[in-house]
Amino acid sequence: MKTLKFLHLSDTHYVCDKASDFVKNLYATYNTKENMIRELKNLPPVDFVLLTGDIVHDGEAEDYRGFKELLLEHLPDVPIFTSLGNHDLRPQFYQGFLDIDKGNEPHLSVDYFDDLRIITLDSAFDYGMEGLISAAQVEWLADVLKEPYGRGTFILTHHPFLAPLERAAAKYAPGFTEIIANSDVIAFFNGHVHHNNYGYFLGLPHITSESISFGITMDDQWSIYTNRTGYSLCTLEGKNISVAVKIQDHYFTELRRKGNEWS
Repeated sequence: MKTLKFLHLSDTHYVCDKASDFVKNLYATYNTKENMIRELKNLPPVDFVLLTGDIVHDGEAEDYRGFKELLLEHLPDVPIFTSLGNHDLRPQFYQGFLDIDKGNEPHLSVDYFDDLRIITLDSAFDYGMEGLISAAQVEWLADVLKEPYGRGTFILTHHPFLAPLERAAAKYAPGFTEIIANSDVIAFFNGHVHHNNYGYFLGLPHITSESISFGITMDDQWSIYTNRTGYSLCTLEGKNISVAVKIQDHYFTELRRKGNEWS
């Protein structure tokens, strides 16, 4: 099996006119876009990109188009596989990023790279901030996973299934765990919590990326927002995954704190 190297980006919250004042100020104060471009320019070669949601912060189609052009400028001819988050507007994403018109449908997709299958579920569509894999999505997933493919399948969502606070983890309709257990799924990739994590869900690697826009550290009382940013460089050898977490600046500042909330 060919060794595959890929970039895992999440929660870019690409700034636009409708973004919150917090995101606008963050991009302006900490040169978030410029820092992102610098990292893209200096990346080692990658085979593809996983982009796991909150791509543009409440933006329009042209904002999604602009962000895709930024990625492709620095990663030409590199496929980008996406899931959508609670700050993504689906009609605008479809028009601007995929150049199709699907209205406000959930973003469910099946893609292939080499001998790898990549399935996207829309954890933010039915339940917004909290995250849910609905019964309809579970039924769709069961049909897709009936037949194995190549070396196996990645599952992309925005919300993680493992999270520092229970309320930040995605819920799922009955049957989901049984479908995964009897499938060729080899790993889960996600974001949402703005903090990296490598754990095991249903006995499989569960990989949550840092946010490239701002960090959040959660405890039982507070969600602490910082200017910590990062991403992951991943390697797939056979069915084994290794992850190198890249933190852009190891010195970071508390920007604000909220009582067990995040935006």
